[in-house]
Amino acid sequence: MTLIRTNTPNAAAADEAAFEYALRVFSEGARPVVIVPSYDETVRLKKAWSERMSFGIDVATLSSWAADLWELYGDGRTFVDSVQCELIAGAALRDHCEQSPGCLMQPTSGTRSFIARVAREALPKAAGEHDLGQGEREAVEVLDRYRDIAASAGLVEQSEALALLADTSVLAQYRPATVGFEPDAFTAVEQDFLACAGAVAFVNERSAEPVGKRAPELASLLAALFEPDEEHPVAATGAVRFVLPSGRYAAPRSLCDALAAIRSDDPGASVAVAARDAYACFEELAPRLAARGIAAEVRGSAPFAATEFGSSWLALLETLFGETPLLSRAATDFAIGAYSGVGVRSAYWMDARWRANRSVDRDSILTDLAGNADHGLNGLVGSLESGRVEEAFDILQAHILKQAGWPEGYRDRQMSALALARTVFEAAAALGACMEDYRSVLEGQRLFVRTVSDPAAERSGEANSALADECGEAGCGTSPVLIVDLEGTAALGAASCDCLFVTDLTAAAYPVRDDGGAVSSLLEKLDAAVECDGLSSVRATFADALSVPRSLLVLSRPLNNPAGDEERPAVVFEDVIDCYRSELQNPGETDKKTGLTAALLPYASTLGEQGAYENLSFQGEPQRMTAEIPVMPTGFVTSDARDKILLPQQWGGVVSEGYSLSPSAIESYLECPYKWFAHRRLRLEELDAGFGGREFGLFAHRVLEHFYAQFRCEVAPKVTADTLPRARRILERVFDDQLAYDATLVGDATALVALDDLERREVDDLKRKLVGYLDREARLLPGFAPLDGEVSFGRKQGAFEYAGFKVNGTIDRVDVDGYGRAVVVDYKGAVGRSYALREKADAPPALPRKVQTLIYAQAVRKTMGLEPVGALYLSYGKDEGIAGSFDHALLDPEKDLLGIDAATCGTLGFAELLDRVEEAVAIRLESLLAGDIPACPRDEDACTYCPVTVCSVRDALQRRSEGDE
Repeated sequence: MTLIRTNTPNAAAADEAAFEYALRVFSEGARPVVIVPSYDETVRLKKAWSERMSFGIDVATLSSWAADLWELYGDGRTFVDSVQCELIAGAALRDHCEQSPGCLMQPTSGTRSFIARVAREALPKAAGEHDLGQGEREAVEVLDRYRDIAASAGLVEQSEALALLADTSVLAQYRPATVGFEPDAFTAVEQDFLACAGAVAFVNERSAEPVGKRAPELASLLAALFEPDEEHPVAATGAVRFVLPSGRYAAPRSLCDALAAIRSDDPGASVAVAARDAYACFEELAPRLAARGIAAEVRGSAPFAATEFGSSWLALLETLFGETPLLSRAATDFAIGAYSGVGVRSAYWMDARWRANRSVDRDSILTDLAGNADHGLNGLVGSLESGRVEEAFDILQAHILKQAGWPEGYRDRQMSALALARTVFEAAAALGACMEDYRSVLEGQRLFVRTVSDPAAERSGEANSALADECGEAGCGTSPVLIVDLEGTAALGAASCDCLFVTDLTAAAYPVRDDGGAVSSLLEKLDAAVECDGLSSVRATFADALSVPRSLLVLSRPLNNPAGDEERPAVVFEDVIDCYRSELQNPGETDKKTGLTAALLPYASTLGEQGAYENLSFQGEPQRMTAEIPVMPTGFVTSDARDKILLPQQWGGVVSEGYSLSPSAIESYLECPYKWFAHRRLRLEELDAGFGGREFGLFAHRVLEHFYAQFRCEVAPKVTADTLPRARRILERVFDDQLAYDATLVGDATALVALDDLERREVDDLKRKLVGYLDREARLLPGFAPLDGEVSFGRKQGAFEYAGFKVNGTIDRVDVDGYGRAVVVDYKGAVGRSYALREKADAPPALPRKVQTLIYAQAVRKTMGLEPVGALYLSYGKDEGIAGSFDHALLDPEKDLLGIDAATCGTLGFAELLDRVEEAVAIRLESLLAGDIPACPRDEDACTYCPVTVCSVRDALQRRSEGDE
């Protein structure tokens, strides 16, 4: 069955045709029902028709009419609302997954929304035999469970009720008509119901100009829209203008400047702004307009999470009940908000402690939050922990009511958000939904917002200033700028305001795509699909919006996206431009940058993003000069500060004489002096305890150190081919023990703590690498054996001077043979070419890129009396790399060193090499003693892990590299 369709030329004609039809039906003794899209439309039509006929015609939305019919003819159940629908879908999905562990469907928010939408549109059709795939069959099973859960709660889905009400005995006395809908507005179940009732659909074809007086250019544009006439293009007269900021940072200021100009020309003009997200647009424009003396009003919906109460409540729920391993992030979001009762200083102190400890648990976090909350909110966390959610709501409500200093509109939004959270919770509790479903469903809710900004209060700094005191200034005594979404603009009515701004006209904001995907596929197989035309839908809404202004239409879009790439205009934006073109197939007719024709360019304004301060300030004015600070090159140091670049160290509270460095710090300075300064002197480190290369490397070092300590006690001084099986068992045991120990460390940023399955797989992979490394260890340096444990020097062991500095450090391993010869070994996760003594075999002598093990070798030589013959970097990773330097006369690269590249790592006279390197390092470190820290990277690789975010030298290197490519 299909609806009886009657086409009308415009919206007013559709309204009139529906009224005439209702009158005729009423005169025939039947009950006319005019069905409209929204409650606002019911109010509008009832008001418009009240003088012509005060009773006899029912005007209602489809949902309200269906609810009335169900109350008369139903079985006593009530309709499922949108919140209950999502909660029931979540419960049904979880039940299915628990009963079918190997099922394809998973209890995610996306799958829950998928089930909820199919239930709303086609629950009665999800029965009987259908040709479905495995996942689709599971979806139908979940829908069956959805039906059962709803019924047990005394609820019925509207689509199911409509299917039951689609009976001639129920609908015989009614003669419905629909008006204000697009042809694809109804679901298949709704169409079947309306067709059974013999409904007539009055459809606006938009073939005639909407009612109302408007500027000639606007009338011509509406007549030509979507059907441009190349022989008679619309003449540009300035009634259609364009605001084209170069990017999103310039968009608010450019719009406010245009709005202020319009109000300056005509203070009494009524202005509306159509935005993709009305609330977000209001948040950006309202303070800027207030600074210009212009009030703004928003009518729209805001995400629950966009309110301060919403973000704090969701963060608290995530902290208490979330499954994420990074609970501290949610806890911090809650702690720094207005509803934790925690002071700002305490909140950031707790955040620092939590972030530095990956093993922090939920109980510790909750104890911190509860212990630092003030008197009014100190019972909040405990109430939620104990399941007394209503008590928690009462605590929060009392807190909001006590905030006398909050602006009234802001406080009202917080109360609305709290009321929404309470309502959703009550629905969840009634349905027995779990806390995770409650949190997830609540996060997707939106609350209606209607707020008016007060420019007088904005300028005076008082929340309750009266506009009357400023009545002589711009913007006072006039209607506020109305900000709504495009659909809301279309509903304002034809010729209902003087000026309309339509913003965000990009392809990203208004994509044109037909409804597809899993929902459409399943609906089609359930015989519940409705043909949808995404382009027609967007164009219909846009055309209705363009009929709203009487005098001026302003279209706006950013020319570039946040990444700086060209932003594609929305299709409807190009539709407008096409109406002004005389050669649609000639791309040269439009400006390449703006997309406008030559006739439209005089009516366009652009604004760049280079004026960052002016664009971001509410006043939009240039920043006043307070001081001029010259830009110095990266690494510049004043003469007074040079002696503070390098400071003596303290040991046990005693300041040491001279200057101390570690081998890794020396290597860092040689790579780039400014990198050393940022990394070693300023210690620019991340706040968070990490789970990366540094933590894995330190953990592997600890495991290998403890492994050899136990292996030496239980088996032998050195791993050999014969002892490999026992070595593997010992290493696995040591690895597991060390991992368990790291999990107990509190506040140790070097601990390796895996928080989820992905990280645990990375740890398992490290374990396999270390066990596999033992095969190479058994072949490394036969005749040598590691000394007991790591070897430290330069502290308790006595001073060690190197290149004019006191140097201290710890060597991963020193292997010694029976002749007093030693090889220094430094463990690495991977070893590349840069670790070799020379980058190329025929390279002239030069200071090696990596000098750490060479410094270690010199320390072994001078403090331990051993004869170093090698300084190696040994990889325990999959690359199986080995590099460094060795004495070719004493060590065989194949037999002793796992096939190390002798051409780049071998040398003769190892002691002489150590002395030459120390002399070269001393020359370089003279600059450090002089306080020189220029940004002078040895090469691009030196910049890889540099903590400096702005460096002119690095930028130049990168530009040069890109130019070479």
